[in-house]
Amino acid sequence: MKKAIIAAWFLIFFSPIFAILMFKNIPEARIAGLFAGSVFLCSAIFIAAIFFQMFRFKSTVFYAAILHTVLFSMPIFLTRMLNWQKDFSSLEFVGIPLQQMHKMSEAFYMIFALFLAVDSIRYYLWYKKQKEAAAL
Repeated sequence: MKKAIIAAWFLIFFSPIFAILMFKNIPEARIAGLFAGSVFLCSAIFIAAIFFQMFRFKSTVFYAAILHTVLFSMPIFLTRMLNWQKDFSSLEFVGIPLQQMHKMSEAFYMIFALFLAVDSIRYYLWYKKQKEAAAL
């Protein structure tokens, strides 16, 4: 499970870097958004699966990943894909401009990373306790 947590940390830090690289290196913003959005969606789902497997419904990361996916990543991604020809700045989801949702998503992503830190510490303490119990 240590490898799974390391993978989750890698994804949390890799996803924004990947998005920045996509937008800097792909001239067409829609194509860059397609790649970046796909990575955010897949990484959040992967992280949710990892932490659900480890902690079931006791994981803060599980809930953060699901919330980030349902409230931000999926609506932004799907609205963008369904309105391919329109300018991103003109798009809305349930009356909220996508640009504003994207900013809220960035803030929530930081909370997501904080929850990953909390669950990583919880896992470390649990693992340490298990090792000590096995040594007795």
